[in-house]
Amino acid sequence: AYRGMAYSAAITPITSVLGIIPYLGGIVGLAWMIYLLVLVSIEVHDIKPKTAWIAFGIMGAVLAMMSLSAEVAGRKMAQNMEQWEIEMQSAERQAKQFEDMSPEEAGEAVGKFLKGFSQNVEK
Repeated sequence: AYRGMAYSAAITPITSVLGIIPYLGGIVGLAWMIYLLVLVSIEVHDIKPKTAWIAFGIMGAVLAMMSLSAEVAGRKMAQNMEQWEIEMQSAERQAKQFEDMSPEEAGEAVGKFLKGFSQNVEK
């Protein structure tokens, strides 16, 4: 079992490089790990090949779905963060405008905001 894990650790740099490829890299590394786990289970623990393939195949399929789901969620989150960054920059520009206003202009702006706010609340 130790030797099997050592073999899987030896190819970690290769699977890390494959991780650059979106979606496919993680799946290839996972498939290699499952293959080695099946071989170790058959040779070291004397588990029947069919049983090992079924057990580790199911675990591999679940892990592959989780990996793909995490990658899709990560990409969506990155897109949302880019949009949020644009909105924050716009808010900073608007805040900067208020810093340059005189007290009278700021009072008028607040009055317009409250008037618009009350009109929307009444609707």
